[in-house]
Amino acid sequence: MLKKLKSNRGFTIIEVLIVLAIAGLILLIVFLAVPALQRNSRNTQRGNDAARALGAAQEVLNNNNGDMTLLIDASLRTAVGKPAFYAVTSITTVAAPASATNGTTIDTLIIYKGSKCSTGADIGKAEAGNTRQLAAVWTAEAATLRCQDS
Repeated sequence: MLKKLKSNRGFTIIEVLIVLAIAGLILLIVFLAVPALQRNSRNTQRGNDAARALGAAQEVLNNNNGDMTLLIDASLRTAVGKPAFYAVTSITTVAAPASATNGTTIDTLIIYKGSKCSTGADIGKAEAGNTRQLAAVWTAEAATLRCQDS
């Protein structure tokens, strides 16, 4: 008598559900991580642009024997060139801020003349410094002020 051999071809429903669950978890992790990576990349570009603007502002000062009156928006924008993130028209220069009155929007970079970054309770803000100091203040995407000084 011949025996029939039962051949099992294909996957069981449990195996298919396990594979789908694992694929779903991987997709969930990717979709949660990508926006955070993009946000961090944009914030890094903002910081790089601030450093570039500070370098350009310092160059304008050095070329004019430290004369702060010649560090105006037009001269700074010419020296900065084309930043990676900011439109060149959104980079401005202003006098040293009064205590804790810094403010920018997400697309604006402000160079404060005669200022340095605060190290006290107002981290991320500029405060009055000596006449040759410069501080750049911008807003990161988490709505936090960032400051970098020369």
